[in-house]
Amino acid sequence: MKEKYGNSFGGSSESMKLGVSSPWIRVDEFYPGGAMLKVGDYKETTSQTIKVGDKIPLGTPIYMTGLGGKPYDTNTTGEGQTAKAVFAGLTYEDAYVGEEGCSLTIVTRGTINAENVEVSLREKTFPGITIV
Repeated sequence: MKEKYGNSFGGSSESMKLGVSSPWIRVDEFYPGGAMLKVGDYKETTSQTIKVGDKIPLGTPIYMTGLGGKPYDTNTTGEGQTAKAVFAGLTYEDAYVGEEGCSLTIVTRGTINAENVEVSLREKTFPGITIV
């Protein structure tokens, strides 16, 4: 006679792999206060404005003119080119633009796994950021 033990069920040929992959291997420092991206702000590289529902993927390079300034995705501000923005860091997580905008958490020093990031970081260098 076949014995059954507890809550055992019939076997299955299906298998599943479960795992957790973190794009940030290590985070050493964040940009103080992060940044706020508002609806209607200009995206320099795509010549478009930020709209509700837009996704700002993690690992996006962010440039700032200073604390409390507007974030940009290139080092030119587009406002008469008088102020040059400097590299602040890479976004820590995906951010979705709501009705009033979205806040960005910016990593200034850390190690990121480029294989888990939508933005192309290959063959680029960023001060304070190690790309593996």
